[in-house]
Amino acid sequence: MTTGQFKGCEYLQSPNYTEGCDTKNVVVMHSTEGGPDAQEAADWFHNPSAQVSANFVVGQDGKVIQCVKIEDTPWAAPGANRRGGHIEMSGRMLSNPPHGPWTEVQLQTGAEIAAWLLTTWELPLDRVHLLGHVDLPNQTHTDPGPYWDWPAFMKRVAAALNTTLAPSMWVQEQGIRFPAKVPLKFGMKWPTGTNHAYVLANGRFQIYAGPAVSPIELQFQDKGPHTLTVVAYNAASRELGRSDLQINVV
Repeated sequence: MTTGQFKGCEYLQSPNYTEGCDTKNVVVMHSTEGGPDAQEAADWFHNPSAQVSANFVVGQDGKVIQCVKIEDTPWAAPGANRRGGHIEMSGRMLSNPPHGPWTEVQLQTGAEIAAWLLTTWELPLDRVHLLGHVDLPNQTHTDPGPYWDWPAFMKRVAAALNTTLAPSMWVQEQGIRFPAKVPLKFGMKWPTGTNHAYVLANGRFQIYAGPAVSPIELQFQDKGPHTLTVVAYNAASRELGRSDLQINVV
């Protein structure tokens, strides 16, 4: 693997890392749960007592600080450290509802880093290879949180890669509004070979697990913005893809 440093970024090597890595097969988005500046998180990663790090920190002003080389292993998400590239977005994920703390320049820069990593590791752009911390198995963290707009971010990464996204499995339009506590039917467009699927709300709460039929019936208890992630599997339980839908429950 080629040593890589993202263009125009500063470098502050963290002592909290492991030399070398496994084959990289995922890019993971995080939130720092701190202030708006990249320097704050980078300084914390530079502290040996922190016992945590990431490859990149992106501040709300667009500043990027790289803390671990991409051919080494940051300590960001147990179980996915050696195979992942980890990008921390400065801010608290539940602040400034319903949009979150993320700024335009920050989101654009984060998308460009994600695109660069996918290109470097020859990974496709989909929600199998570009995940949030919450999407990883056996994690306690829920970032980048319910206000993170996955469909919009995926479009940014696609634009940076000059490519197009696979069609969504959701028939509904992004940002659609639904009433709480009412069973609703969602039309689906399943990939060829889909046998069964599950749907997660905000990357964490399973609200559907069953056959790949259309429509599927879902019901929501909590008001506010939510991200629904559908994951499709074939009969051998091999993942075929995943799609996100941003909704607003009123």
